Amino acid sequence: MAEILLTAVINKAVDIAGNRLFQEGTHLYSLKDDIEWLQREMRSMRAYIDDAKEKATGGDSRVKNLIKHIQELAGDAENLLDEFLPKIQQSNKCKGAICCCLKTACIPSHASFADEFAMEIEKIKKRVVDIDGVRTTYNIMDTSNNNNDCIPLDRRRLFLYADDTEVIGLDDDCNMLQAKLLDQDLPYGVVP
Repeated sequence: MAEILLTAVINKAVDIAGNRLFQEGTHLYSLKDDIEWLQREMRSMRAYIDDAKEKATGGDSRVKNLIKHIQELAGDAENLLDEFLPKIQQSNKCKGAICCCLKTACIPSHASFADEFAMEIEKIKKRVVDIDGVRTTYNIMDTSNNNNDCIPLDRRRLFLYADDTEVIGLDDDCNMLQAKLLDQDLPYGVVP
């Protein structure tokens, strides 16, 4: 009876350890893709910030707030790369039989480092999505107030809109309709 229980416990422990190693291996495998994604995002954020600084944004506080969020995100992404890239390079420098044994013995610490890095990148991805959501929710489309090439239709309507106080050419029709509506001889008082 004790042997059956011990066998079940050992099998369960092996299953849990195998699943854990598989998950950690998945994180290690996707580590390069995550780093490349983070570097691409940083380039895009820096280009956006530089472009926004070149264009005088004037007093639009929504744009200034968006730029501030992007700058904070870019700084956090840069700090993340500064923190984890040396660890990655250090773990890849070790070669040979002794280092191989050390790496094998230290798989949990290396894997937890990769897991931590992957979780931090997921947080940054979520913040990128949140910033994009803020941009679309609050209709922040362009960082410039002086873009003469592309004037939104609503701005043109604001300047061109004027109330027409006089309608020319419909006076006769209006008078005819008014006469038909006020005519007491019609049985229903409806204009045909």
